[in-house]
Amino acid sequence: MALEDTQQLPERQLAVQWRVEALAAEAEISVDTIRYYQKIGILQPPERVGRIAIYNTTHLMRLAKIRELSQAGFSLNQIERLVDTDRDPLFGALQSTDTTLSLQQLAEISGFPQEIVELAVDAGLITSLPNDPTRFNSETRDMLSAGSALLAAGLPLDELLQLATRHAENVEETVDDAIRLFQNYLKPNDRDQRSEIVANLVPLVSDLVGGHFRQTLINQASTRLLRTNPVFEDGKESQVNHSGTPERIHTSFKFIRELRPGCNALAVFNAAKGLPRAFWSIPESGISMTAIGEIFSASSRSHQERFSDISADIGKLDLEVTGVDGPPESGPLLIGGIAFSDQQTGRPPDWNSFGAGRLVLPALLIAETPDGTFTTRCVEDDYEYLLDSTYLPSALGEVTEVNHQKDPDYEDLVAAALETIASGELDKVVAARSLCISGTLDETVILKRLCERFPNCATFAFDYGGPIFLGASPELLISRNGLRVDTMALAGSRPRDQDSNIDAQLREELITSVKERREHQIVVDDIRATLRNAGVLLDGNSSTGVLQLKRNQHLSTPIGGELTAFTSTLDLVSNLHPTPAVAGLPRRSSQDWINHNESFDRGWYAGPVGWLTLNGACEFRVALRSGLMQKDDIMLFAGGGIIEGSVPSHELAETSIKFEALLGVLGLSE
Repeated sequence: MALEDTQQLPERQLAVQWRVEALAAEAEISVDTIRYYQKIGILQPPERVGRIAIYNTTHLMRLAKIRELSQAGFSLNQIERLVDTDRDPLFGALQSTDTTLSLQQLAEISGFPQEIVELAVDAGLITSLPNDPTRFNSETRDMLSAGSALLAAGLPLDELLQLATRHAENVEETVDDAIRLFQNYLKPNDRDQRSEIVANLVPLVSDLVGGHFRQTLINQASTRLLRTNPVFEDGKESQVNHSGTPERIHTSFKFIRELRPGCNALAVFNAAKGLPRAFWSIPESGISMTAIGEIFSASSRSHQERFSDISADIGKLDLEVTGVDGPPESGPLLIGGIAFSDQQTGRPPDWNSFGAGRLVLPALLIAETPDGTFTTRCVEDDYEYLLDSTYLPSALGEVTEVNHQKDPDYEDLVAAALETIASGELDKVVAARSLCISGTLDETVILKRLCERFPNCATFAFDYGGPIFLGASPELLISRNGLRVDTMALAGSRPRDQDSNIDAQLREELITSVKERREHQIVVDDIRATLRNAGVLLDGNSSTGVLQLKRNQHLSTPIGGELTAFTSTLDLVSNLHPTPAVAGLPRRSSQDWINHNESFDRGWYAGPVGWLTLNGACEFRVALRSGLMQKDDIMLFAGGGIIEGSVPSHELAETSIKFEALLGVLGLSE
């Protein structure tokens, strides 16, 4: 139903009400799309009658308007600004059969005063149609929209105009060269052939040259803007004072990177007890890292502001590295994690030493990589005495057996989640539980066993002088190298079996399960939409496979692409977290449900953990298959995705299997 049709509905029909499925059918879109529009704020929430979500013709009209703007080529961010009023001049222009715009319409659409638009025309920054000097095409609209966004971000108008003028002055030579190229190599015989060249081939040259400029700008920005470039005094700190901007303190450190064959990262981790330390290893990739000491910490105590606080701290850093070249993993880099939730529940366990987020710049980094073993150390700190460490303990310690297969409270939690889903408030929520095991354990032995049992997972540990958070995550949140971004959708699971025939049967059951495929597709769709909105040009759809671990197997779909906009790595992490695989959908509602209903504070469990360089290279995993180890006990965590049709006893069994990843390492399961 088009917008103009709904505007003409009689009053009796305007009172029509729908459940979400009926609204989706009426609007000819999917239920997931409606939920997504609500999640990003461009579609108002439904009314509630008890637990029933009710939509009306106001929602239908809004969906029609969103569709019309989307078909006109506007992004969701632009639609969010334009969709709230029928009187918007841009929407009026779109309703017109004339796709060109007048000078006055350009001014109204862009928000610029008309005299500024006229100035841009006079300066040659924007041009009218060749056959009508009073009309402008949609590309001109896009240029002004881009300028408006840059002004809104705080860039000064005069300097933007100067930049555009310099570009306009220099582009003429490139235009002459392009035309000369056509004249020299294509010699059309008649006007029709010349018209075909102008219509079809000239735009291709524009795409080629413009695309090269865009890609070069993004590449250079990714390298230079992610690093600060202040003036430093005495190699330490100075204040950068640009006119009209606040002063900002920056910190610089000097590092030496060297090759160190034979150095054992895990042995160094073991020898560094009592120091701030971290461990990261993906044996299948040939990567193992140990970080020792803490010369700088990008951190936050505020759960709501954790990503922005950490990003601001990283912006203070400037690092100088001498010595041999090395891969990104060789450092210097920041390593650590970020809390799952933007709220602190106050429930146990104690995550105080971890805070809402903490990415540490270590004094010493040992990195075993396929290119060799590297040490990268700060020149002002001396932990070199640790580098010759070779001792690895073999005794795990003592641990008390527990029954991890019974938990009536968790079954009640799943039942409560199903009631909320049935009410229409949630499509999916991930309900988690904890398991506390008494014992005095050796963390190095646990890490060694995790690496051996799960070579394709990221084994990690973070120790800041209190509890130690450790685990082996199968789920990639994001990997970035230059403009290349990769992630993974991981949702839907079945156990493994030692009998190969039964194991194959379980795998086939997972692949063909309607419930598991539906849960998995929710995650895939959300991640792809999130990356697109962040400016990632996605690869084609990848086929869904099965990631097989020692105790269980999961549906897995790789997702990747190339960044086409300037987006920082932490912005990407913030946009992706939490995925529906660890929270649910809608994201906000599912996080609120988790905060109010789970019996423990997730802390860093299910949050992003990993490493990051100042140039934006990174790998972050979702902190699953994990536990918080204290002096006399260890608390394990596991969760499962609840959707319509889930069965509490089945979800309990699934979390029991997930616990066995660490229970097996502790000698309490096979």
